[in-house]
Amino acid sequence: MASKREEAMRLNYKVGLSALALQATLLAASGAQAAEQEAARDGGIDDIVVTAQKRSENLQSVPISIYALSGDSIAKAGLNDVYDLASYAPSFKSDNVGPADPTFTMRGIGSNERGAGSDRSVVVFLDDIYIGRSSGTVFELYDIERIEMLRGPQGTLSGRNVVGGAINIVTKKPTERFSAAAEVTLGNYDLRQAKARVNGKLAEGVAASLSFTTRSRDGFYTYAPTGKDTDGINSTNLRSKIAITASDNLEILLSGDVSRFRQDGVSAKPFEVGNYTRNTLGYTPLPDPWTIETSRRGYAEVDLWGLSARADLTTDVGILTSITGYRHVLSDSAQDSIGLPAGYFLSYLSAREKSDFFSQELRMASLPDSGPLTWVVGLYFLRDDVHRLEGYDRDFKGQTSRPLWNQDARTTSISGFAQGTYKLTDRLNLTAGVRYTHDDKRLHNILTDESGGTATNGLTPGISAFDVSVQKNFNAFTPKVTIDFSPSEDALIYATVSKGFKSGGFQGLAPTAAAASRAFFPEIAWNYEIGTKTRWFDNRLQINLAGFYMDYQDLQVSNRILTIPGDQSSALRILTNASDAVVKGIELEVLAKPVPGLTLSGNYAYLDTEVKKFIIGTDGTDLSGNRLGKAPKNAFTISGSYVKSVGENSEISFNADYVYQSSMFFFIENTPTAEEPAYGILNGRITYTLNNWSFTLFGRNITDKLYRTKTVPVGDGAFSGFGDPATYGVTVGYKF
Repeated sequence: MASKREEAMRLNYKVGLSALALQATLLAASGAQAAEQEAARDGGIDDIVVTAQKRSENLQSVPISIYALSGDSIAKAGLNDVYDLASYAPSFKSDNVGPADPTFTMRGIGSNERGAGSDRSVVVFLDDIYIGRSSGTVFELYDIERIEMLRGPQGTLSGRNVVGGAINIVTKKPTERFSAAAEVTLGNYDLRQAKARVNGKLAEGVAASLSFTTRSRDGFYTYAPTGKDTDGINSTNLRSKIAITASDNLEILLSGDVSRFRQDGVSAKPFEVGNYTRNTLGYTPLPDPWTIETSRRGYAEVDLWGLSARADLTTDVGILTSITGYRHVLSDSAQDSIGLPAGYFLSYLSAREKSDFFSQELRMASLPDSGPLTWVVGLYFLRDDVHRLEGYDRDFKGQTSRPLWNQDARTTSISGFAQGTYKLTDRLNLTAGVRYTHDDKRLHNILTDESGGTATNGLTPGISAFDVSVQKNFNAFTPKVTIDFSPSEDALIYATVSKGFKSGGFQGLAPTAAAASRAFFPEIAWNYEIGTKTRWFDNRLQINLAGFYMDYQDLQVSNRILTIPGDQSSALRILTNASDAVVKGIELEVLAKPVPGLTLSGNYAYLDTEVKKFIIGTDGTDLSGNRLGKAPKNAFTISGSYVKSVGENSEISFNADYVYQSSMFFFIENTPTAEEPAYGILNGRITYTLNNWSFTLFGRNITDKLYRTKTVPVGDGAFSGFGDPATYGVTVGYKF
């Protein structure tokens, strides 16, 4: 295992114009090829059905930039959780700062603020149920029908606060046909994983499914004081669904799930960049990035469960759908963000949070093939209650303190939406939609000193105790207009103008009563997008391309400020509104099946981000012109798989993918310590299938590339955590 970072590869891809030119050339020929494309399609590219517009549609016919993964693709790639999706969707980044507080970024837009009074920019939905807190996404991706990643603002149909993008995880619906499967995985770092599912008929018109997963492994880090590993994980997940066909016109789907996650450390360490640690604190970091000396190891615990009920009633007017959901999440975590031995500089962050979400959606959609106009209208209600205890133990040069923020937040959101698509001609459609959202936000925030420390006022310098109750309403009108044209059966061209909205809110770690009482503004985004979706050569080649320009107003940004100018130990991360930001980019997806058994794919994202005039902090730091955090200019994934029959009822498959991203900054400050150089990750799998048995050998990060997934810049130093090292193992499965 490498003790120093290898020099990262740097590539500068200029594929945007050439890809557009290729699409234009292909589209010009599409009319002539229409008859040929009607020919036999056996062995071609499979269709994926999505519900991004609240009705079942072929992905290639939906005029939205969507990256979709089928359940089969998820299983073959060995994806375990939402964070693994970053390997396959280049414009999506997952930043596991702590397992109880992960952050997601799409097209450079995300949320680092974790206070009870704030919301996420990239929202995860489980079977159309809104998951409002990132800790609520700690569950396994097993028994999944598909994942839909809707990129950019989705302010009309996808619910509140989808200003950066939406991830809709759709689990498999039970069927009456009996099926079952089980698999066991063993790997290095003492990986032990088991998965099982069963599906079948319970009674006439009633089908049910049950799935179970468990996973554990040792930590990747070594804790120097004991010589033992740290940051090991253990998780258990259970999900059940019941599908009831009550009549020819009424279908009911009941779901329940429960998950438990434990991690026995959350490590960070000084690493390579800067001299703050060595010169200011007199500590020389250990050269091995995987050996830590932190004075406190930390931990992360998440327990969650959810219930949902969906009913679809077909009437003469349309299909009436009711979706009711309730989700409960309890998380508890702590980590030494500096990672130094005792006696140097301690900043031990802790957070305990309980959140309860209730949502109710009612919508009516037009019947299939009901004429030139298809439509959907609906109402949405959300109530969430979040209680969060957040603070840190601080010891800097003998000055100790333990501030604690006790936050109780309540959000009530009501919205109405409507969208319709009218066929102007057989090939030309016009879509218009709108949503009106009303949010009522309340927060009771109390800052106290829990240690009787030696710092000023018993608290960290620059902050003072308070007890504040605040309330504010936020309203938004978010329209969308799309026009799409199909020059042939296998080609779609579209253009969209849409508006996204993320509600305003209140600071969690506010330093003073004034800051706690002051609301930050809503975040508004206008998205201008053009795209094409095409298939060629008897369904052997698929090319999807989107270009976009997103204009953000009052962008909500988490900034590191010094409550005492010049004192690096007084830093807090505070959510403020940047004046404006612009995100421009191109997303290209290519999928090919040139010969039977061989599948090749490539996904590329180009991002050009810029923050407009923006000055923050007590020292007036000017961030104008900076790039957004977690927004590499170039990122791509290249994948290939080959399946070959090797005998009666047996086959062997080879899968490999290479994931690359150019350099990026973790934070909007764009300091050298917050910059991660370019890197690439190589993964591979070999599977042999015999009758109902399967045997898989896999490896991830095969070249053992060292790269950071999180960092805390302090002065000219960086305290970092790293992505998984080389991992490998074997899986044995059986289906019947």
